Amino acid sequence: MLKLEIVTPEKRVLDAEVDSVTVPTATGEAGILQNHAPLISALKPGVLAYAVKGTTDKLAISGGFVEVNSDMVSVLVDSAEAPDE
Repeated sequence: MLKLEIVTPEKRVLDAEVDSVTVPTATGEAGILQNHAPLISALKPGVLAYAVKGTTDKLAISGGFVEVNSDMVSVLVDSAEAPDE
């Protein structure tokens, strides 16, 4: 399992244990699974998807940054919204 944390300047949007994360990096989509190599990358506006026990949820994000280190994925973005928001 990965610990996913998504933070905007206003609030912590998500803090959860997930199976996988897909983020829109500046060079294309990046899939992140458990035991991923350490990574720091810029994010472009797009869709961040994360899977928990076979269910995939999505958030629309603005540009920002992602850091992966020791099964911890930290996403820092200007905004993140669920489809129903």
